[in-house]
Amino acid sequence: MDNRLCETIERIIAQYDLLANESRFTENKIYGKELYAISDEGLSNHSSAIKSNGTYVITGGLGGLGYIFSTYIAKKYQSRLILLGRSELSKESEMKITELRGYGSQVTYYACDVCDFNKVDQVVRNIGEITGIIHCAGIINQTSIMSDNMTEIEAVIAPKLYGTMNLDIATKDHDLDFIVLFSSISAIVGDYGCVSYASANKFMDEFSNLREELRKRHKRNGKQSVLTGHYGIMVVCSYQMAIFL
Repeated sequence: MDNRLCETIERIIAQYDLLANESRFTENKIYGKELYAISDEGLSNHSSAIKSNGTYVITGGLGGLGYIFSTYIAKKYQSRLILLGRSELSKESEMKITELRGYGSQVTYYACDVCDFNKVDQVVRNIGEITGIIHCAGIINQTSIMSDNMTEIEAVIAPKLYGTMNLDIATKDHDLDFIVLFSSISAIVGDYGCVSYASANKFMDEFSNLREELRKRHKRNGKQSVLTGHYGIMVVCSYQMAIFL
């Protein structure tokens, strides 16, 4: 460890209470984390980002969280819905799609593993222009890292890591209004030993920072949103950013 790094660490420690409860030094910048409570008062006065003539891709669109959004958009906006899921349609899933169509939405389902870029890319090409993406696909594993095997760890991380990157790269030339990534508070506070889930969510938080930088460079379109704040040890540095340019 060279003297400059040691001196930097000393300065960070000395200023620890002034910065935040946690600090990070990367690429000659110091970052601190702060959480703010935001009131929903007045939100009803703002226009919605959802358009009745829009096309929205919802991964995990027939699952718990995904189906909530599918139902909401179909009921209120009758937008075109593209739902992605890992499995072929079951009778229960077919009933859900019938219900969504009953609200007036055009609904198309693709059995597509978001971890497979070729499949994601093919679906995106089939769809045509996309207005927005809601990425709900994911697996929750409540077991500790001490009892997980590599297969279980990869199963949790893959949809959030590869799924997020695949969706982003496949739609990088689309004029998106938004892309929503569903992270978790575990990305900030941990998850009682469930390291794979917390790490996967932290990746999503940091990836949204990367994508915002690309948007500012006119390399991407559309705002992005995640559930948690943007801070952590999983950092996308400049040499990694080049992969997505």
